[in-house]
Amino acid sequence: MQNDDLEEKLRSITLPDVPPLKHQDTVMRGLFTERRTKALVIWIVALPLYMVACGAMKTLFHAGLPFQSSMEEIRLSLGQPVSIIAFLFLPFFGLAAIAASSVRLRQDDAGSGRYLVAHLSPANAVLALLALSIVLYSIFLLW
Repeated sequence: MQNDDLEEKLRSITLPDVPPLKHQDTVMRGLFTERRTKALVIWIVALPLYMVACGAMKTLFHAGLPFQSSMEEIRLSLGQPVSIIAFLFLPFFGLAAIAASSVRLRQDDAGSGRYLVAHLSPANAVLALLALSIVLYSIFLLW
């Protein structure tokens, strides 16, 4: 008798409605996206910086050769399409990736409006400045 009553009570119990925790998913997605973007931009910026470092080392070890002519020689040895991709498109892509990972579209709690939230970490700011300096260097000095 008691078992039947207990079973009946357990069947009649309704489960509480627990709202899903949206903020945890949003925070984790933002962190993972920012980390992946940062790693991608590091590799994107590393290629032109490596070429600039090669030009600087060539200038240092061949004392009579100015830095600009050594960079011109590296650019010509790569070929025009590869140097344009390495010095313009890759850093522009890095800047776009940083901007896309730093800006998020949020909706307020009442659900009445949406707004943009920008969060630029110091590491992303440094990477953005490096990418921008590579683009400006290539525009004004290489072409």
